[in-house]
Amino acid sequence: MRKLIFISILCAFITAPALAGIMKVEVTGGVGTTAGGEFLDLVVSGPIGELYDVDSYISTFCVETQETVGGNQYWVTLSDRAIEGGEPSGSGGVGYDVLDDETAWIYAQWLDVMDHTEYYANLVQNAIWIIEDEGGDPFFPGVAALITAAEAAVDDGWENPNIMVMNLWNDEECEDNAQDHLVRVPVPAGILLGILGLGVAGIKLRKYA
Repeated sequence: MRKLIFISILCAFITAPALAGIMKVEVTGGVGTTAGGEFLDLVVSGPIGELYDVDSYISTFCVETQETVGGNQYWVTLSDRAIEGGEPSGSGGVGYDVLDDETAWIYAQWLDVMDHTEYYANLVQNAIWIIEDEGGDPFFPGVAALITAAEAAVDDGWENPNIMVMNLWNDEECEDNAQDHLVRVPVPAGILLGILGLGVAGIKLRKYA
């Protein structure tokens, strides 16, 4: 019983910032010349994922090609999936698309080891779209090698520790979805999802050529 109470208190402590207030971002452009990212999402209300405070930028990419954003502000929820695409989830034809571990691995490489240049931004966005069955250019230089590296990492046991999806919404009620972007949170994604219940609703990479 004491252990259960301690765990409950600990969970409440580590998730308190995520539960406090409304999360909101303003989407701005970064490097990259695809119709997607890199995006630089400016946090206007947060923090987001306990890591990004107000006035900080999140370097990110979009998951879905059928969802669009402009230079507007959007409300944010965190989950492990895109709102549309993938599996059906209701009579309205709207589905959901759980984030692939290979996508998470590639995004982690972008954050940790890749140069934030136009080439790498285009490489990452195309790879994400291909993995998520959203299109992408399979002939973009290096994309096949990057996807192969992601597949190998996951096959070797790499699991997504803390990459989540920022579901962007046009309304405060979070009913009109706009787009889905990626974000890293400090708490492992599986733990955070389990606590909040949101899951339901050092090698430098060579230039891939």
